[in-house]
Amino acid sequence: MNERETEAIDSLVAEFRNRLISNYHQVNKMALESGTQPLRFENLCQKCCDYFGLDLDIMMSTETRLHEYTRARSIVYWVMRQRDSGFNYSLTKMGEMMGGFTHATVINSIRKFEEEFEFSSDFQFDVNNLLGLVGFKVVNRNRKFYLELIAE
Repeated sequence: MNERETEAIDSLVAEFRNRLISNYHQVNKMALESGTQPLRFENLCQKCCDYFGLDLDIMMSTETRLHEYTRARSIVYWVMRQRDSGFNYSLTKMGEMMGGFTHATVINSIRKFEEEFEFSSDFQFDVNNLLGLVGFKVVNRNRKFYLELIAE
């Protein structure tokens, strides 16, 4: 495959991804306009699975360590750990809610989230789009990331 074909494929993939995300936003726009209820754990997990095309039952179990699922869990853990999210759970409770993970796994997952968010623009794009669906955004203050409610 030559460079020109590779660029054409990359262009098509980017266009498809943008269309998919646009369609997903349109489907969820009504929920945001109708006044969303407070962010709930089940809602956050379901939105994360829907966005990335994952199975909720698999994400909520310790049976898989596939990157897609660990990445989705890290997003949920990070959001739950943020002060403005409305959650007030201990690390142990978060791990139990997600299917029986230890507090050390939760801490490691949150650290991995922050590392990947800092250095991967694709991950930043996905996280910001996902959190936008539930009314939040990630802001960077002095190289530290925080969750912030989207002002209407």
